[in-house]
Amino acid sequence: MPPADSFLETLDALHEGSTYLRLLNAMPVMLWTADATGVWQHVNSRWADYSGLTGHAAGFGFEEAMHPADIPRALDAWRQSISSKDTYRIEYRLRSQGGSYRWFLIEGVCVTDRAG
Repeated sequence: MPPADSFLETLDALHEGSTYLRLLNAMPVMLWTADATGVWQHVNSRWADYSGLTGHAAGFGFEEAMHPADIPRALDAWRQSISSKDTYRIEYRLRSQGGSYRWFLIEGVCVTDRAG
């Protein structure tokens, strides 16, 4: 396993290049990234295809596709993950472009860079 510094340098290099974006878009699951304040950094094509959202929504963004009853619980889990830097799992409903809701098991991973 490479040293942590080497991994962070690799992660930083991927973030800066198109390789990172191609990797996210190639994932067979819906995926989005956000900074620690919740501002979207990227959504992949699976997310955009399902939800119709491209990452330019107001606020945290992903809650725009979420069932209104699930928003407080999901945002609490996300904020706790950011605070603790732990992975979280939560089930909530997401609205498709057609307007119907489906349940999804979401796993969030907090990734930090050298700045924290």
